[in-house]
Amino acid sequence: MDPKGSVLPNPNDVVRDALLRYLYEVHQNARSVKATAVGIRDLQGAMKSLHGMKQQIVSSNLDYLFQKGWISEVVEERTRDDTVIGKDHVQDFGHRHRPA
Repeated sequence: MDPKGSVLPNPNDVVRDALLRYLYEVHQNARSVKATAVGIRDLQGAMKSLHGMKQQIVSSNLDYLFQKGWISEVVEERTRDDTVIGKDHVQDFGHRHRPA
């Protein structure tokens, strides 16, 4: 509580809101289902450039959103020269649960 007796907001809520809003914008502008996925490194870079967020802050809050079911992780496997390469993506489906 602050000196006036009101409850202070959780600073992680601001980070999570920014992540969900960014993913929602990607979802809204996508022309296909596959285009709704965002690479984790791309998401971290976008959050750094848009909001100055550090990679650790983005990662820990992404993990929280995964655990709570607000976003899902999609692993896309590709092969190159008989080597399987996994690439993680993030998809937003929390916008269905979040008030406008």
